[in-house]
Amino acid sequence: MEILGGKIDSLMRRFEKMESGRAEEVKSTDYMMTCEECGEYGHSSERCPEEAKALDYAGKEGWIPPSNYRQNRQQQFTAGSAIQNVIPLRIQLKDFMEEQAKINKDTHSKFKAVDKVLESIDGKITTVGSSNQQLMGMMKILENQLSRLASISQTKMKESCRDSHSLKSHSKRVTTRSGRETRDPS
Repeated sequence: MEILGGKIDSLMRRFEKMESGRAEEVKSTDYMMTCEECGEYGHSSERCPEEAKALDYAGKEGWIPPSNYRQNRQQQFTAGSAIQNVIPLRIQLKDFMEEQAKINKDTHSKFKAVDKVLESIDGKITTVGSSNQQLMGMMKILENQLSRLASISQTKMKESCRDSHSLKSHSKRVTTRSGRETRDPS
């Protein structure tokens, strides 16, 4: 019973704190976060102790903010500020589109030049291919002529072998390069 009463008392205290606007925040998620301001693990950038030190220092007299100092206040939206923000964006967009058009035009002209080069290369490859076919045809013709010459020379060789016996009887002397003459020993 006493345990139950203690739990009820603690719940009532929490409820009273919530009513008075001082609700306890759950800090379990903060333990799993990394701070974006200081880079340390265990707290969010909203609860950064370094930022609290900087703000405390900034509250003192004689403090001059550095050039890169920024406060985390969000700018309120107004119609005038929206129009002022849109006009420079339109100008930037217009400049971007003009630059992109120039880049596209340059790229298109370069692609056309590359296409012309590729077409000329294709034409040269076609002529080389036809030249190779012509060479192959000529090689076939030469091969046929060589085979005919080989067959003719074989038949003439056979005939000359038959006639060589008769040539021996006709040759009585032979003259060498040095000019010396030899006679048939028979």
